[in-house]
Amino acid sequence: MNAYRWPLLLGLLATLCGVGLTASGGALLVRSAQHPATLLALGVLTTGVRAFGLGRSGLRYAERLLSHAAALEQAQALRARLYARLAPLGRELPATHGTGALLIRAGADVDARTFQTLRADLPLWTYLSLSALLTLGLGLLDPLSALIAGPLLLLTAWVPLALSRQAAGLADLRAALDAQHAGLLLALSGFGGELAGREAQARLSPLQRELTNTEAALAALPARFTVVREGLAALALGLLLWRLGPLVAAGVLAPAWLAAGALGIVSAFDAASVLAGLPAARAEGRGAAARLAELEHSAPSVTAPPVPLDIPAVLDLSFRAVHLFASSPQTAALNLSIPAGTTVALIGDSGAGKTTLLRLLARDHDPVGGNITAGGTSLRAFDPALWRQRLSVLDQDAALIDGTLAANLRLAAPAAPDAELRERLDELGLTHLPLTAWVGEGGARLSGGERQRVALARALLRPSDVLLLDEPTAHLDADTEPLAVQAIQRRRAGRTLILATHRPAPLALAQQIYRLHAGTLTLLEISHGL
Repeated sequence: MNAYRWPLLLGLLATLCGVGLTASGGALLVRSAQHPATLLALGVLTTGVRAFGLGRSGLRYAERLLSHAAALEQAQALRARLYARLAPLGRELPATHGTGALLIRAGADVDARTFQTLRADLPLWTYLSLSALLTLGLGLLDPLSALIAGPLLLLTAWVPLALSRQAAGLADLRAALDAQHAGLLLALSGFGGELAGREAQARLSPLQRELTNTEAALAALPARFTVVREGLAALALGLLLWRLGPLVAAGVLAPAWLAAGALGIVSAFDAASVLAGLPAARAEGRGAAARLAELEHSAPSVTAPPVPLDIPAVLDLSFRAVHLFASSPQTAALNLSIPAGTTVALIGDSGAGKTTLLRLLARDHDPVGGNITAGGTSLRAFDPALWRQRLSVLDQDAALIDGTLAANLRLAAPAAPDAELRERLDELGLTHLPLTAWVGEGGARLSGGERQRVALARALLRPSDVLLLDEPTAHLDADTEPLAVQAIQRRRAGRTLILATHRPAPLALAQQIYRLHAGTLTLLEISHGL
């Protein structure tokens, strides 16, 4: 809250100006009705009304400016910390938490934390400070009036806090529904045409109805608070008039003070209207904080040993009695040797384990049984981060960032000059795309084939000792697939190349072709075909 010290002070002063404007305006009207002998008698009140009016607007503007600047800095720091914690988890993160949930947590949950400060914490502290100052002021005017109004002002602050408990359950439900909704939208984005419409209607409609009902329940909470607030304001006004009225009649208290006190209290309750959003903001913020804490405490399944060994210069790879699937440890163990600089192709049915084998090499996770070595040393003995620096990986659905083509390619080689980037794209038939072309989120502005070739160019551009290519020619047509195969052959530059494919064209690159089935490998005779 240190960053919000000035916004809190400015917000309190702006609110005091609002209350002062109402109180001094009421006192001015009453004093004017008494027909003072000279207008100079109204000078202080007239000046006060003008000062409070100008002060309220100026201070409120400054408070909004500083509070939103602090909130943006808070969100930036939260996201930076979150990304720093999640980066070591790599590609296992979407598998364990779900892509939709990650989107919600990295976006909406971080926003909810900052909104809690802006819409709950700051207004609450401002109102409590205002209540304390008004109660003190009333105490100087009449102690019994302070004992009447003070508890009612505090009760008004307690009501939204009580409603926060109910809002918490609704906020958690909405967050879960939002995550499911985002995950389904991502899954359905891969469908097309009429099928997409049918699937969207069948899967999203029930979620949308439940989301609508949850939103309606949350939206009803501010209305309930408003009813209670107005009732407490009416009660406080009635009690103050009951107490101060006889004092005015007895000549103990000037009528202007009665007007100032009564209207000031009404204005204070009106200032509490900003607390209407507190239950939802507080509940969502606390729920978001719990979910973000859970995410930040996620530990990678693959960690560095206490004393990592140096990675050998020559990476002869070997699988020894490796079981690919944790769910089926009874399957036959896999044995495979891949000398450095060799090209190996893996074929097999979908689900046979080709991608799993590549991910074991990338150390996304370790095998449930057996051992994988590089240069005769187990991969478990290396620092995973340093090991991955020796690899270049192309996933089946490689991600593109929402930026230019050049920015996406330079993720692999930050210092690569434009001329080299241009050459890499041209050899893959992407001469029509400028380096400054914006690819959109996930490459949405590119076709499927263009996305695949940009991702392939990036993988080939990365300096590495081992290339792991998963379906490198997927989504490519008969004209562009040969270009991709030629680019792989040209750019592999003596590196170990392991590719998984369903298509025959990339097999021309292979020195060894293995068919993977049920966790076992069968070496195929290339000269005899497949």
